[in-house]
Amino acid sequence: MSERHAVPMNAELTGQSASATVPLPLRDTSYAFEPQGAPTVRPQDTGVPYLDIRHLHKRYGSFTALQSVSLQIQRGELVCFLGPSGCGKTTLLRAIAGLEAQTSGEIWQDGKNISELPAAQRDYGIVFQSYALFPNLTVADNVAYGLVSQRQPKGLVAQKVHALLETVGLSGSGPKYPAQLSGGQQQRVALARALAMSPGLLLLDEPLSALDATVRVHLRNEIRALQQRLYVTTIMVTHDQEEAMAIADRVVVMNHGVVEQVGTPMEIYQRPATPFVAEFIGKANKLQAIAVGDGGITLGGHKLFCPQAPQLAKGQALDVYLRPEDCSVHNCTAMPPAASVPPATGAPVWTARVEHLEFLGATCIVHADVPRLPEQRIQLQLSPAQWAQLDVQPGRWLQFSVNATQLKIFAQKY
Repeated sequence: MSERHAVPMNAELTGQSASATVPLPLRDTSYAFEPQGAPTVRPQDTGVPYLDIRHLHKRYGSFTALQSVSLQIQRGELVCFLGPSGCGKTTLLRAIAGLEAQTSGEIWQDGKNISELPAAQRDYGIVFQSYALFPNLTVADNVAYGLVSQRQPKGLVAQKVHALLETVGLSGSGPKYPAQLSGGQQQRVALARALAMSPGLLLLDEPLSALDATVRVHLRNEIRALQQRLYVTTIMVTHDQEEAMAIADRVVVMNHGVVEQVGTPMEIYQRPATPFVAEFIGKANKLQAIAVGDGGITLGGHKLFCPQAPQLAKGQALDVYLRPEDCSVHNCTAMPPAASVPPATGAPVWTARVEHLEFLGATCIVHADVPRLPEQRIQLQLSPAQWAQLDVQPGRWLQFSVNATQLKIFAQKY
């Protein structure tokens, strides 16, 4: 097996991994540069997590940025770190990269303890939000930077650069300079440079946040397709929920330096493990209810049977999260209805006054006041066709029921 001997370089600036003084073995990643449509030959799966983070702590003086974070990532997965600003997701990514030293805990990659290795000796490629391209180098020279630093043969460097630029859709752009490219094209160059060293791990630190919405959606789909084709284990930090849900195999939801939940996009949306996840992921109405035993709750004066409800003592105060799409609007009138008209399902019905509408294109969010709910204000989701058919307008009154089996229910903590 060939060996790679890299010279010292600033991994954070260049956006790619390198070895400093210790030669590291190169894997055979020629499969990554096969023409599109060619059969994919993937590395053998040993069953051992490719990345294993064990009880990682990071403190800055008295401030705790990461608190006992443990996480296992399998080879070939695309995992998104998702959470609000300051939740610790970028700190965790930088600790994995060796750009931040953890206070305690261990990081294992491909069966090796890399906890104390400097960044330059870790096997990863990284792409930053700011791209970090060299403005005085051409696109081809930016992509080739790490390969040239390793003193690889010129012919091989040219071959890899050509294959990578073709892979990211920039064939023919090699002679151009970064300033001649759009933001999306520059990000593709940064991605190609990160992949040039055939890293075992690809780290993406909010790579799409500086792009406009249309380009961002297009490029995230390209990143996902490329990641699946190359079968490179990938971690992406993002604050964009839609982005994480659209491309990740699993999502790591973080808050205040703690991992709240790890799961597939559907798992964290449909079965949130904590109240924070229920409220943070997607839209949700936070309501108050009371447990009445045997899976029943009382909500806004109505009793609902919720088989998914945890075993709770009768009289337990509850926080209930209701997603707007789990509400069914039955009618909308100019005056408050004299009585509730139960739907065919027999589900309880609430009456609400429409306050304002949020038109989002494919959906319409109705903000309404519900006199029988302590919180009063609630959000309901309609399609544009339902909106027009029911003539939902501010000041009118509507009746709705909820899908009790989809409520997210948690005991209140005092």
